Amino acid sequence: MEKIIININGTEGNIFFIISRATNCLKSYGKDKEALEMQNKVFKAKSYEKALSIIKEYVPNFEFVK
Repeated sequence: MEKIIININGTEGNIFFIISRATNCLKSYGKDKEALEMQNKVFKAKSYEKALSIIKEYVPNFEFVK
C-alpha cells in the first residue's frame, strides 16, 4: 500500500472523512471484515486521538499531519 497523507487540520481532519477513506482503502484490498471491525472500534473511541490510533492500526500507511 502506498502512503496516504491526511492533513488533520483541514477538511480532511473530519473523523467521518478519515473513516471513509480508511474503509475504502481496506475494502479495496478485500478486507471488508477488518473495515467493519475498525469502524466499530473507532465509533467507540473516547477521543479523536484514540480514533486516529485505531485507524492507524488497521491502515498503517495512513500518515496524519498537522
